[in-house]
Amino acid sequence: MDADTTTPTPGPIGSGLSVKIYRIRSLVKRYWWILLLTVACGLGFQSWRSFNQPDMYGSSSDLIVRDEIQTDSTRRYTDSGSFIGNTLKMLQSPEVIEGAKRRLEMKHPELNGDAAVTATVAPRTSIFTVTGTGTNPHFVQVYVDTVVDEFLAQYKGLRLGSADDVKREINDQLEKVRINLTGESAKLAAFVKLNNMQFWNQQRDESVTFLNNLRNRQNALTAERRRLENLTPDQLLSSSSGGQPTPTNGNTSQPVQDRGDDTVVFGELVGDYVRNIQALYQKQAQISERSRVWKPKHPRLQALQSEADFINRTLDGLRTQALAASKARIAAIDA
Repeated sequence: MDADTTTPTPGPIGSGLSVKIYRIRSLVKRYWWILLLTVACGLGFQSWRSFNQPDMYGSSSDLIVRDEIQTDSTRRYTDSGSFIGNTLKMLQSPEVIEGAKRRLEMKHPELNGDAAVTATVAPRTSIFTVTGTGTNPHFVQVYVDTVVDEFLAQYKGLRLGSADDVKREINDQLEKVRINLTGESAKLAAFVKLNNMQFWNQQRDESVTFLNNLRNRQNALTAERRRLENLTPDQLLSSSSGGQPTPTNGNTSQPVQDRGDDTVVFGELVGDYVRNIQALYQKQAQISERSRVWKPKHPRLQALQSEADFINRTLDGLRTQALAASKARIAAIDA
């Protein structure tokens, strides 16, 4: 069988597109000179415009601006989130531009020209870049610096104004506190006068003194009771005379604080004890000295020994009386 060589018939869309392309091609071939003339005129006009356009010069200046002041209780400089936007808006605001022009006219009246100013900020920083473009390079440079100076002056004025507001608010609060303090002081003075507070203050001081004396007396009695319980009669009678041997060579000082209390407790027992203990020491010294010469059965040595024994019995009686007086004193303290 022979293969079918017939060409498929194009659809309606393909037929319409082919007709349009054919017509466009025919128009271009017929009026090609119009297209060429239009392109040539456009290129000529743009070339003439570029040739006649003046040269443009640019100048930029960087500045760092601190975060705006917050007048809350923290009194710190913080970024409230709108700081960068506010600063960019202020750098390009009409107030700053007009102020810069007036400043430039006063400082450099000889300069003439115009410049466009734009402000940008570096990402994640507070470094702002002010850029100016114009036809006069010297004018553009001076104008950009003047814009920066005018912005800093106005920004400083805003911050000083905020600080002045905070200072004024603090002064107002301080004045209110002073007025309240004066009123409360007057009320206190009237209350003291009405209730005779001086008398009650005196009573309070006397009560405090009385309680302190009672506390000191209690501590003294506690210490005295502890001494009476822990010391032997000999130690009590010795400490009543200062806790030391009987003073000699004119030394009559009282090194022990409780001597007066013990004298009251033991009375004349202290003096008797001191005299007898001194007599006993004297007799023992005589017996020790005479025993080197006399024999034990010597009448005078036996007489000295009898006197020493009598003194010992007297001291035993004094110790018994001191022990009884000590127990009586302890009972009196506990009562």
